Amino acid sequence: MKTKKLFLLAAMLLMSVCSFAQNDNTPLKGDVNEDGKVDVADIAAVINIMKNGGGTAEAPVYYYYAGWTLPTAENVDIIIAETYPAASGSSTNHTAGKKTTSKSNMDYTSNTLYNANAKATYYVLVPTGHAIYDSLNNNVVEIFTSKGNITVGNQTHTIYASNSTSRNINAIIIK
Repeated sequence: MKTKKLFLLAAMLLMSVCSFAQNDNTPLKGDVNEDGKVDVADIAAVINIMKNGGGTAEAPVYYYYAGWTLPTAENVDIIIAETYPAASGSSTNHTAGKKTTSKSNMDYTSNTLYNANAKATYYVLVPTGHAIYDSLNNNVVEIFTSKGNITVGNQTHTIYASNSTSRNINAIIIK
């Protein structure tokens, strides 16, 4: 019964918060787990905090990745460290991804990747609340096919596959 009361209290508190999207980097009020929206997951985080006698919720973990290896919950910590040449014949290598506890961007317009082996389908791993944009800030997620979701760290991420093959990843930003 006590859990039901806590859940109801948390739900009422979160429902009273305005959840309109914001255009700046101001944190959204009530977004306890910092996923960019106020929803049931925030209620669960509040209940968890209350159940543990206060403190803080577990820090969110965000994974960003673009490359030619299909991401899975089991391999994501390995593939984010993959390196690829910046361009054909380049001696500069760039990293395919990163892991962070704060919302971030991964910019492949400046962190270009080149697959020296062959043209192939590439994959993009996008944390919940993020999307894929081009350099002009246009959302381009529609040029990819969703391959489903995986949970890594404590966040849900969507896997996208390119709709065409390429040797280059150089015109997308995950944000």
